[in-house]
Amino acid sequence: MRVYRDSATTLKREIYHQLRRYRPAESEADSAMAGLTALSADSTAAERAAAIRAITTSHISTAERLDHIDEFFDAVFARTGAVDTVIDVGCGVLPLLFPLDDARGAAVRQLWAVDTDKAAIAAVTAYAELRGDDRIRPFRWDLADGWDALTTQGLTRCEVGLLLKVVPVVARRNPSLLEALADTPADRLVVSGSRTAMAKKQNIERRETGVLRRFFRDFGFTEVDEFQTEDEVCFVVERR
Repeated sequence: MRVYRDSATTLKREIYHQLRRYRPAESEADSAMAGLTALSADSTAAERAAAIRAITTSHISTAERLDHIDEFFDAVFARTGAVDTVIDVGCGVLPLLFPLDDARGAAVRQLWAVDTDKAAIAAVTAYAELRGDDRIRPFRWDLADGWDALTTQGLTRCEVGLLLKVVPVVARRNPSLLEALADTPADRLVVSGSRTAMAKKQNIERRETGVLRRFFRDFGFTEVDEFQTEDEVCFVVERR
């Protein structure tokens, strides 16, 4: 009976931390979303920046990157070069920060942004509509839906796929879907794991790196490059 109680307590704690990770305050997120959707096509750059800041700070997994977001994208594009098509799997609201309007991301014609999170995709969709340039392609999608659900929407093979902090989560929650994740339709993947556990502030870099390298080994990826940011360990890989 005690084993059952301990297991239940552990499960409840994990659920709590996951909810806290992505939804720190519903009212804060709702207010941020309202601010974004209220913007018009003639809104100023400052107004857009403020709305984006409100959205991204209300989504904790994205907020973790805010202090070093330029460093992160500098490192990514230094390794990928100019690319035409990108797919971000489990994107959250990171597409709002993607540097489409500067030299790093200027060549990106299509940024496919897919996630299971309804609120995140709603925010990305609102931002894509505000931009009005058809470069961001947001879809609410689950790995279990299969890639055909996106190819019917026009997805073709991309030059780069972003799997940011996704592999360890899938490996822990639903390892049967790792094969689908490995089949991400991109020539080169940028795959990352967390360096620190948010809830306990413990260093988990070694554990996350082990999960990532097991994924690479199991599904035939070759490591091309690696880099670190303040909160992520990142690898650039290609399928052998």
